[in-house]
Amino acid sequence: MPARRGLVLLLALLLLAMSAAVLASTGTGEEGVRALIRATARSSVLLLCLAFAARPLRQLWRSELSGWMLRARRSLGLGYALCQALHLAAILVVVSVHAGESDLVTWIGGGVGYVFTAAMALTSTDAWVKRLTRKRWTLLHRTGMYVNVGIMAFTFQGGVSEAAEPAPYWLALAAIALASGIRLAAWLRSRR
Repeated sequence: MPARRGLVLLLALLLLAMSAAVLASTGTGEEGVRALIRATARSSVLLLCLAFAARPLRQLWRSELSGWMLRARRSLGLGYALCQALHLAAILVVVSVHAGESDLVTWIGGGVGYVFTAAMALTSTDAWVKRLTRKRWTLLHRTGMYVNVGIMAFTFQGGVSEAAEPAPYWLALAAIALASGIRLAAWLRSRR
């Protein structure tokens, strides 16, 4: 457990340092906050993909790296939740302080993702596994991961066609495709 807390603390410090660096370099006006939204979205997709692929990667490839990823999966998920909290805070600043645009579909879709993320973060303890039962806990976390991966894929796919510089969006989509491919390959192997 202490190693888990150490990784969560390290991720929290890195995410806060990244956020501070983004705002220091771009300012705290609307442009800077939008840069923070992009940075936290990209960091989130990385953390989510690592957590999403951890167990299936271990099933396919037994190595020190896959073992570490499996042991760190809960911490990576909590890092994802923190990054999403920073992302949401930046979105709320743009919408409320800078009168940025938002639409109902985005709020509903994103809201579902945030509800699952919060539920998964709050239940990421062994005590909650016992309280919910392993079957219900697994259902919550598996569903939440798939919902969040779907939301990320949808969001980054939209960025490919709308962004002036689409390369980061393509990289995020590639990470999502790779993590999803690893899950699919592990599932197919388990069916043989």
